[in-house]
Amino acid sequence: MYTPPNSLLAHPGFDLGLCGEPDDLKPHLLNAPLVQLLQDWQSAGKDNRLPGRDAFPPERLRYVLGNLIMLDVERKPDGGAEFRYRVFGSNFSFARGFDLTGKTLAEHPDPNAAKRAYPAFSEVLRRRRPLLARWSMADQHGVTLLAEMIVLPLSDDGVTVNRLLAGQFNQPLSLELERSRAALEIVYAEPELLGLRLRHAGLLRLLADWRIWRGARRYPSRADVQPEKLRYLLGNLFLLDVVPQENAPPRFRYRLFGSNVARFRGYDLSNRFLDEHPDPSLGAMAQQGYAPVAIYGRPLWVDLIDSSEAGLGSRFEGLILPLSSDGETVDMVLAAQILR
Repeated sequence: MYTPPNSLLAHPGFDLGLCGEPDDLKPHLLNAPLVQLLQDWQSAGKDNRLPGRDAFPPERLRYVLGNLIMLDVERKPDGGAEFRYRVFGSNFSFARGFDLTGKTLAEHPDPNAAKRAYPAFSEVLRRRRPLLARWSMADQHGVTLLAEMIVLPLSDDGVTVNRLLAGQFNQPLSLELERSRAALEIVYAEPELLGLRLRHAGLLRLLADWRIWRGARRYPSRADVQPEKLRYLLGNLFLLDVVPQENAPPRFRYRLFGSNVARFRGYDLSNRFLDEHPDPSLGAMAQQGYAPVAIYGRPLWVDLIDSSEAGLGSRFEGLILPLSSDGETVDMVLAAQILR
């Protein structure tokens, strides 16, 4: 549990909960768009007066759209407050499987989330200062996420808080693996950050090629992946179809299973589903890696030790990259695995 400076407030229920001056919160933020949102809020306020809703037109918030929440503050006769969602970001609707637009916090389908939010939002009202919160949660696909949120007070008259503007980003946490398969490190990140972790020259080149293939799009497509340009990794590549399922994580079907990996493993899974894997524990571990890449569209890098039944350990470095036919929805993944 993080212990905040004495000048800040710790909130139960959060791994990190701080309410205070913007400059005190900034060093603790992990997501750059939230830093920008906090700076914009700070710049919009003048003479200790809070900014209003009109300081944040949609065109100014493009860098965080889909990850925004706006709530109206409804004061109660007893001095308390209810919070009604005016905006509930589309990324949250996708991750959680519900849309709270127009509903109150009391109508939240997750009682634990509401229990955390009430005292935090109320503290923002009382102190008229931003709040930073970080906690772990599971999405509708069963993927464990690290959530980070900044909550900002807004006021029509510059004094009384009547709205809250919040930005939130969720990212998958490290995988929990069996004792026989110890992950030294697993990272989901944007390509620019992931490139700092890669060690094998072939994987670095694959990530660079992936970025070239996608151009201005969010993801490249299968048509961009030309085998003759991937000779530097042939035998170590996987190509999988993403098969969506209703109310469940996607399934994955191997279209290509690298010959070098097949030789090492002693089996070839080409044209078979991942959940048909002859080693169920290894298949389950792979599912945990592929699912967040398909759902959230971020590449994954893994440094893994795979121990055999005889206790012999082999070290692998792997890279998983999303592909999309329309540039938006991930419908295939490209992966490479290198025995180190």
